[in-house]
Amino acid sequence: MKSVFILPLLFLLVSCKSVANFQIIENAKPNPNCKISQFVVIESDFFISTGNTSLSGCIEKIDKTNALLSFYFGRTIRKISASINLTTGESSKTESFSGENATAKATIHLNTKVSLEIPTADKKGSFMYSILYTSRNNQPSLEIYDVTREESYAPRLAFQAIAKNDLSKLKELFTNGSIQKDTSIILYEENDTSELNLFQHALNVRANKEIFEYLLEKKVNFQFRDKLGFTALTYSVFFNDLDLLKYIDSLKKWNLNETTNQGDTILHWAAANKNKPIVDYLLKRGISKDIKNNQGLTAYDIAKSKLSYEIMEILQ
Repeated sequence: MKSVFILPLLFLLVSCKSVANFQIIENAKPNPNCKISQFVVIESDFFISTGNTSLSGCIEKIDKTNALLSFYFGRTIRKISASINLTTGESSKTESFSGENATAKATIHLNTKVSLEIPTADKKGSFMYSILYTSRNNQPSLEIYDVTREESYAPRLAFQAIAKNDLSKLKELFTNGSIQKDTSIILYEENDTSELNLFQHALNVRANKEIFEYLLEKKVNFQFRDKLGFTALTYSVFFNDLDLLKYIDSLKKWNLNETTNQGDTILHWAAANKNKPIVDYLLKRGISKDIKNNQGLTAYDIAKSKLSYEIMEILQ
């Protein structure tokens, strides 16, 4: 479906200075008339267009510490097909258009630059926007930039360096001030967003120990709890990585019986993964076998549902 944007001729509540690929919103306030409805942005608070892509949306809420933004991303894809009639030798060309779109919400913290990354439908690329919420003359201000084509964009380089275990590049970015300990990326996935800091990304890509140790040296937060209630400890078990679990466990005195939003402990996850070495390790560390999740299931019940008799035996 072709996307249509309805834009106001005059912003009554928000003063804007804009060019094609960035927008600065001074004295930023929620606009009660701005809404995203069936892939149409009505009276958008911001609109950025570069080539065949656009990002627009609304300021839903803003206070002295956070700004809640809703986004609509649209992309038009042009395809050209050519053919030759082998009998007449005549050639023909046809054009077709399709589109990709995404809607999401994200919270932007004061004085923290974050990056919104939106993968393409085929997962072979992504689009990236830099978002900064600051206070200017005691008034809230938002800066939104399309940095998709900026190969030198530091947060992207930092995440790439971690994925490649390129410690020297990561050190360079920290040393020259291009990134800080609170650098993060808001990743769009299936009409939702997840904020990842550098340590969380290192977990996701199973970075080596040198990367983790350097991030800890730079005071990057490893004690996060994400929107699912997962901690670094949870992810190490989720990834079935005993060595990573032992390393994360050594960083602080964790509450091993802490549960996720669904009430699962890391023992529930170990049982679900049928990972006996991790179950053994957690039991030796003193984790409780009796905690029930939101469905009323213990780790033993999970193991039973997986027909994991070896783990059932040690959890009885």
